Amino acid sequence: MGDGYPLYRLDHLWPHHWVAAEGDGALKYNGRDDAAAVVKAEKEREWALRRLGLDVVRYDWELAAHRRDELAARFQAVLAPNPVRPEPMQWWPIQNPFVDQDGRFADEDTEWKV
Repeated sequence: MGDGYPLYRLDHLWPHHWVAAEGDGALKYNGRDDAAAVVKAEKEREWALRRLGLDVVRYDWELAAHRRDELAARFQAVLAPNPVRPEPMQWWPIQNPFVDQDGRFADEDTEWKV
């Protein structure tokens, strides 16, 4: 995600809802001398994503592996107030502006199905 070109790789993106989800793994925090810097960078990244207009859902392994109904409810809670928009969040490089959700290139006359 980024202005004109990708700056970040998201774990999950609903581009027509402008909603992202990020899974937090303990390995990027545990036993690291730079854990505070990792957390700080994560907070800055989330701030930047929100400035782009995205709502962000965070979750951890415990929630994804063992409490899937709760995770699904979180996703639903953020997707429901974010209806499908006519323009998706641009997640592809601006040099390839006509890429569909399957990664196929299209021309300017392609009718997009939402």
